[in-house]
Amino acid sequence: MPTPNRQNYIITKTRDEYRANRAISDPEEIEFLIRLADTNLDTVLVQAEHLTKLFHENSKNTDL
Repeated sequence: MPTPNRQNYIITKTRDEYRANRAISDPEEIEFLIRLADTNLDTVLVQAEHLTKLFHENSKNTDL
């Protein structure tokens, strides 16, 4: 459960990275950038899962 600020950051970063690299035509560099993007996506998903878990744990603790 990422916050709206985090969502906007990820969207902006993705667009900026695309714009910065859209003229690249070297297949090896494109493959590298795709692997890098995939790694970044995995990182974001892990962070979102972690934050969601923390949020749920905190909400359970405040219900006591």
